[in-house]
Amino acid sequence: NSYPRPGGVAALLYFLVASLLLLPNLARAGTPVLRLEGTVAPGTGVDATAFVDGLELVNVATGLPVALPVPNGSFETFGALGNGSYGYNPSGATWAFASFSGIASNGSPFGAAPAPDGQSVAFLQTTSTATGYFSQTLPSLPAGLYQLRLRAAQRSTSTTPQSVRVLADGVVVGTFTPGVAFATYLSASFAVDAPVLRLEAT
Repeated sequence: NSYPRPGGVAALLYFLVASLLLLPNLARAGTPVLRLEGTVAPGTGVDATAFVDGLELVNVATGLPVALPVPNGSFETFGALGNGSYGYNPSGATWAFASFSGIASNGSPFGAAPAPDGQSVAFLQTTSTATGYFSQTLPSLPAGLYQLRLRAAQRSTSTTPQSVRVLADGVVVGTFTPGVAFATYLSASFAVDAPVLRLEAT
């Protein structure tokens, strides 16, 4: 069966609504909040940890990394770590770490796989009481579609596999369950809208 399509203003509204429905993860501010979190629920005897490294934004239109990198996307900048070569919720790391998350350096007792980019990685851990996460507000981005590319690996001593969930402004754009060796993962695309200009009389 064929159905008549609306004309005039109705046709324009039809087109706009259809376009919005097809947009991946509708537009966000030019400075989206990026958050990575573990997915395993806390519980007795649980110790699940995943490592993350080498975060970068990809321009969907070109398939290439954007010129402006994710600040401290390789977790090489941080303050003193509580346990020398690894630590929970470190300061001075650009990212806001919370709960059971932090940074571990190569060769630390924490058992991180060697960093694929630099000397340190971030970790997301679930214990009997809580699950770790970290976030930051990205610098202003031009309007367009983006994806987050990252590398992730499982801690070999995890009692259950930890997954890494990626959110952009609170919307889930990817969930990955890595193996014990670092591998590369790519999120779904998310839209960044143009800055809003406001003119007013003074």
